[in-house]
Amino acid sequence: MCSVQNSKKVQVTIAILGIIIPLATMGIPFKYQTSVFAILRPIELVASGLLIFGLLKQRSVHKKEIILTWLICSSVFIAGILYNFLQYTWLFYKDEISAIISGILLPVVALMCGMMYVMYNAYVKLIDDSDEKLLPA
Repeated sequence: MCSVQNSKKVQVTIAILGIIIPLATMGIPFKYQTSVFAILRPIELVASGLLIFGLLKQRSVHKKEIILTWLICSSVFIAGILYNFLQYTWLFYKDEISAIISGILLPVVALMCGMMYVMYNAYVKLIDDSDEKLLPA
């Protein structure tokens, strides 16, 4: 299982999903969006694009920093999704659209958390490998 999580294909797929998910949140009706999404979408898109670049380049000089940047931006994006949920879409009694949007946003948050878990494990593995290289035998 650990070798699958650290696979380069899985990490690139996570980075592509990191681009697709913010773009998919544009499908939320404007009435149910906070202004936070207008700020966090581009940040998550840039961070995911940077992650793809960091994963596909030949030398992994700054790979740790790129993964850490993506993890931070993704956690802020998840906080923005939850803020949007708490601000507008938890009012199930008003209309059924908010229930549908909530039913979509919460699994998206769970998916993003799973993606962050896999990337965090890759980050920890990179940190451990670099620490072993620095310590003399």
